[in-house]
Amino acid sequence: MQTTVAIDDIDDPRLNPYRDLRHRGDDRGLIAEGHLIVERLLRSNHVVHSVLKMTHAKDISLAGLARDVPIYTCDKAILSQVAGYAFHRGVLAHAAVPELTSWRNHLASDDIAPLGLGLLRVTDAENVGGLLRTAAAFGFRDIWLGDGTVSPFSRRAIRVSMAAVFRLRFIDARSAVPILESCDQRGVETIATTLNRDVPCLGDGNLLQGRLDKPSVSSFERKSVLWLGNEAEGLPEAFQAGCRRRVRLSMNNDIDSLNVAAAGAIFMHQLSRGQSI
Repeated sequence: MQTTVAIDDIDDPRLNPYRDLRHRGDDRGLIAEGHLIVERLLRSNHVVHSVLKMTHAKDISLAGLARDVPIYTCDKAILSQVAGYAFHRGVLAHAAVPELTSWRNHLASDDIAPLGLGLLRVTDAENVGGLLRTAAAFGFRDIWLGDGTVSPFSRRAIRVSMAAVFRLRFIDARSAVPILESCDQRGVETIATTLNRDVPCLGDGNLLQGRLDKPSVSSFERKSVLWLGNEAEGLPEAFQAGCRRRVRLSMNNDIDSLNVAAAGAIFMHQLSRGQSI
């Protein structure tokens, strides 16, 4: 049976992992907040360091929590002061941030998922969280994290993902050009999203613009990584040129772009259905 320890001193060092949550990075470990997300964390294979509950908050399921992991309680006023904002979600958990898988090791393995999502310079945590939730829903297992992308283990990304982050595998995908070349060699199709109006739109099937020296295989046979860039600039032209294929969305009413999480959802849905995008 788990032991619960009450804390009534705001300076108690056991509260340190939970201080100033608005501004902390994930260098001190990840933070899950709220009953649903904490319970999903506890059921995952992530290493949990502690759980912090508000006094009188409703109980959470402790399934999967190691018996030696401490559970602390404190009143709402203390927890809010520690967190740095008015906290009302009832429970927090502190866990280790897992190491990313090297892209070289990943491509050398026999465990490359059929569907992967690549994020390059996606800097908004809420967009990343939304994309991760969509990726999990549509069967994308591998998430390739390129240069400049916010950590998927930031508190806001975890919350917006509704804990989908705990179901995914993350690949360290910095050094973009060697990655694209290695994907080609391994038979993994790389797909760049773009705003370039010279590129055919989603849904044009075989009219999709690809590299003539790298013909596409069947949608049902290939392994693919769909790459998204940030909203301001998209994917760099040099990166797009290194991908096997490029695709864009058709839009009306002089709208030239969508929120990256919305656009990514459309692309992922199409790709997950085995359609040629």
